[in-house]
Amino acid sequence: MNIIPFIYNDIALHEACWVDDKPYFTRRAIGEFLEAKNPYTYVRFIVNRNPHIKVFSTRFNLNLVEGQKTVTREVEVYDPIGFQLILMKSNLPKAVQFQIAAAHLVYAFMRGEISPPKNIRTHRLYLECREALKMTPYHDRPVAVQYIAEQSGKPLKTVYGILKRIEQGATSTDRRGCNRKGKHAYLSNDTVKAIERLCIDNPRMTAKEIIQRVPHADCSSKATVCRIKRRIKEQLRQNVIKRLKAASAGLN
Repeated sequence: MNIIPFIYNDIALHEACWVDDKPYFTRRAIGEFLEAKNPYTYVRFIVNRNPHIKVFSTRFNLNLVEGQKTVTREVEVYDPIGFQLILMKSNLPKAVQFQIAAAHLVYAFMRGEISPPKNIRTHRLYLECREALKMTPYHDRPVAVQYIAEQSGKPLKTVYGILKRIEQGATSTDRRGCNRKGKHAYLSNDTVKAIERLCIDNPRMTAKEIIQRVPHADCSSKATVCRIKRRIKEQLRQNVIKRLKAASAGLN
């Protein structure tokens, strides 16, 4: 599970993760937030003296950055209530200063005012759809699609469309194009790069010919390919203009 920063008003922690639309914070992040001399040790000392705080903690495998490397470790993390309890048991100046802010954080979470970032929701939807594709068609898969649609608030048709795009090679970070009906069609990054290479090597190739030659390009429309062609053509034009200006600059 990846680490992402958490920011809410004046509360900022550089190590956090989202699980079931709920943020969790590492001991090191909480200790650094309190400006403790030894962040991890300080928070562990507070938790050991107040065992009831562990009720609001759990353990996850997180991808942590240590020096120049990224390592995966099982780490104990605390939810917003556990975070608030740790602040309440601390006597550091910043803890006293932010106890009221932490109370507002918990209140905002309980009211549903805090939600995971959009990219986290999109990636979670992609992972759930990819798992649904592994299930038996006409048996387990319809149940999975129904659940995904209910949880994400999307129509069944949209979820099935995502499944189809994943089968065609789309990933959670793929770019989007528009088809003739105004809906969105996903093109994988590899497909876009293949189209760009053809546009550079064969400027006179038509959109129809490109769609026939590039795998998975058939999920897009001619308009999408033409848009890529125009972008590449403009890039080539700018490169030519730069070369001409560089050549004329030698006369000055």
